[in-house]
Amino acid sequence: MDITPIHLIDDDRHVRESLCLSLRAEGFLVLEYSHPSEFIARMDSGTQGCVLTDLMMPDIDGVQLLEQVREDGSEIPFIFMTGHSDHPAISSLIEQGLSVLEKPFRREQLLEAVIRAHSQ
Repeated sequence: MDITPIHLIDDDRHVRESLCLSLRAEGFLVLEYSHPSEFIARMDSGTQGCVLTDLMMPDIDGVQLLEQVREDGSEIPFIFMTGHSDHPAISSLIEQGLSVLEKPFRREQLLEAVIRAHSQ
């Protein structure tokens, strides 16, 4: 069992529940947040694991969250999920070496991205 957490941030409760079930079934520790501000409030310089976040959310989107986390000095790996393959930030995120999963994605794609993030 991997005890390094996955910080799952998505404003859609059903998506969070589904992803939590899948990832926990694989032995991952998943911490859920319904809004990026919840994660930011709990994050500190010692926060470990990876962030699995929706790219499009109200108020703070995934890119803004990444920018804020980086400004705070954290290099925690990010995995983005999106249902909008035409989002202008996707190319830049991929160029930065970040994982972007297009919804709907296969469980294997998710697991590969999480394992890759945990090995960084």
